[in-house]
Amino acid sequence: MKIRNLIVSSLVTSSLGFAAGVLAQASNNPNEALPFESAPVLAPVPDFVLDNELLKDVKQFVKLVHKVKFFYPSQAVKETDWDKFIAESIVALSQVQPHKRQALGLQRLREIAPLLSDSKYALPDLAGEQIVSTWAHSGARTYAVYYRNLITEPYESLKASEFLPDRDFARIRYGWRTLYLPLFLPEQESKQGVSYTGYRQWQIGNDFASLPVCLSAVSGMWGEIHHYWPYFEQVDVNWRRSLRPLLKACADDTPLTRIQAINRQFKKLQDNHIDIVYPKDYGPRLRHVAPFIVNIVEGKPIVVALTDSVSSELSIGDELLAINDVAYDTLLEERASWLMTSDHMSDSMAAFYLNYTFSEQSIKAAFRKTDGSVIELAARTLPISDFEATQKHEVVPNSAEVVESLGGGLWRFNLYNVTKDNAQQVKAQLSEARGVVIDLRQYPKDFMAWHDALSWFITQPVTNDTLTTYWRKGPSRRANHQANYENVIEVAAEPIHVPVIALASRSSISQNEHALVYVKKAGIPVLGVPTAGINGNLMGGSYLGTRDEGGLWFSYTGMRADNSDGSVLIGRGIQPDINVPRTIESVIANEDNQLAEAIEYLKEQL
Repeated sequence: MKIRNLIVSSLVTSSLGFAAGVLAQASNNPNEALPFESAPVLAPVPDFVLDNELLKDVKQFVKLVHKVKFFYPSQAVKETDWDKFIAESIVALSQVQPHKRQALGLQRLREIAPLLSDSKYALPDLAGEQIVSTWAHSGARTYAVYYRNLITEPYESLKASEFLPDRDFARIRYGWRTLYLPLFLPEQESKQGVSYTGYRQWQIGNDFASLPVCLSAVSGMWGEIHHYWPYFEQVDVNWRRSLRPLLKACADDTPLTRIQAINRQFKKLQDNHIDIVYPKDYGPRLRHVAPFIVNIVEGKPIVVALTDSVSSELSIGDELLAINDVAYDTLLEERASWLMTSDHMSDSMAAFYLNYTFSEQSIKAAFRKTDGSVIELAARTLPISDFEATQKHEVVPNSAEVVESLGGGLWRFNLYNVTKDNAQQVKAQLSEARGVVIDLRQYPKDFMAWHDALSWFITQPVTNDTLTTYWRKGPSRRANHQANYENVIEVAAEPIHVPVIALASRSSISQNEHALVYVKKAGIPVLGVPTAGINGNLMGGSYLGTRDEGGLWFSYTGMRADNSDGSVLIGRGIQPDINVPRTIESVIANEDNQLAEAIEYLKEQL
């Protein structure tokens, strides 16, 4: 069966190319420009107010649009520029009386999807060897390991596939109406409808500051998450309720306030892969930095780097208490509230960003010295490019070396630095080791190289089956087929069987955590702190054009990843077997207390 072979092939391809692979079958470039058809002269966009009634009507309309966009199986749907269609349709809805909006929205959609019906009996009959079209999709677009395409084959063979819809249509709501959305269409009917490829009436453009453009973009991001995000069973979030505040955020003309309101909704997902890169000319940019850098250690914001200009007053380890008479805890809480990071990572990420400012400014900062005394420091921020730390102590240690001798036959193996080019030399160096610390506190450089390197330290094959891709079979969240990736690391031909321990940090994210699943399953103990808590390939795409064209970039996790024991990973991370956080004392001394604990563990095993 063609479709089964295609999908199974894509699963195999993507499992081999995790974090870097691209499906050979990819037929759609998500950044490829679509044909642009427009009237010779377009009118200026009329002013309109997003009042509560229009907000309700827009909310209902875009929910329907995304069901059609993702599940109505036609060429016109495939070729439509949905960002522009939504933006111009919202303007059209704003220009008619409220009681006419639902009919107008449906009329506009039926130009693209004419068989979107009020009656299931009006849908075409399907049977046997009849050639029909349907969507095969594990993502909102073909991107990296994700696949989306409109396929056409005999109805009987498509219906037999577990990856494709098991119903001929979906029953959906649009306001007070019940509609029937075909999930399969006969080949001829799938060619009906007129694609919408450019603005037809108004000069809307793609400026995110524009109300209809913002409404289109945020509804599009909401729709992708609603239909394709795989973590709703594990994260306590009512995503349906987030659509209204996302749309309402567009009514705020102040860029930073709008960004904060949008980000707060996406923060609820606890997905540390989520990123919204707003257009280059929209909103303030963090361009300046304080003459000192603060990070969270033992729950306190301490100085970890400083420049010459403040070195006579500040020292590594001083605790930041306030900036411009505002308590640092207050600043931290406010910034964390709209950073799109999981709750267990919010403080450390908020502290990182609070080192930076949107413009040059004077700051007054209060610090508690290590002797308990409190000082005040007056300084100016400086351009990021001018920042030069004369003292810097890493909270998450990072080494440029691949292997380092620890004495006594013990070695530190920085797995994040191993590559196919240095692997054999590294293995030769470690072959005489009596014990090895595998450091996974930083992000790996070479996916396949660390796979091979882990094979040196295992005693039996280790399987990672914690990744799941969802193939969408209809607009209902329950209509999906879950397909597990299964990767196995075999034992190396010449293994290194010595005591081993692995290190993990809060910076261990995604590919790090993928590696740590193997480590856990191999029975290698993990020392450190809980990791970032997100794994799986990104799904990414642009709205209203690429960033160079003034568009917006959006990414999130498109597959579900769990811990090695099947427990929840997202927002929680991989839990260490031996919990050893970095200490203020060790940061001040510029000593790696986690590595020291790992060495003591290995000595006990010898």
